[in-house]
Amino acid sequence: PRAHHMVFAGNPGSGKTSVARLLAKVFHELGVLRKPKFLEVERMDLVARDKETTLSKTREVLDEARGGVLFIDEAFTLGMAS
Repeated sequence: PRAHHMVFAGNPGSGKTSVARLLAKVFHELGVLRKPKFLEVERMDLVARDKETTLSKTREVLDEARGGVLFIDEAFTLGMAS
């Protein structure tokens, strides 16, 4: 399976999350996605204090989002030290 990635850039309140939600519905209706699933997460949903817990949290999120759209709000924060 191919992974499709998109980046939505813009000021706060410009509709990035709304567009991603809409795309999840459209992609489902077109048969691109198996389900109209839209999962919104942020850094704290993916990153923990240690590597093992971070891996576990990230796998859980990826499993939950599988077949739908995973939206990582403020994704740039993933590269920041905790």
